[in-house]
Amino acid sequence: MSRENPYAVPFDGPALDWVPIVPSAAALATPIRAIRANTDGTVTVTMKRTGASRTLSFIAGETRTLWATHVTAATATGLEGAI
Repeated sequence: MSRENPYAVPFDGPALDWVPIVPSAAALATPIRAIRANTDGTVTVTMKRTGASRTLSFIAGETRTLWATHVTAATATGLEGAI
């Protein structure tokens, strides 16, 4: 029986870069490994593995690890994604 985690993110090491994110219905050019919000607010993402839409609450300067293909909405500003 395999003990592999089906939700594990196949990271090859640390992030290569941080990119600005503008919420949109379009997919991100590269799925993000983490997201940082520079102001308080919410961010809605589409999770890579499950396709689920999740709305996350952030405080200013908070960074969260995740694996997302879309950032569809946000009240937080100054969004940056680790790729």
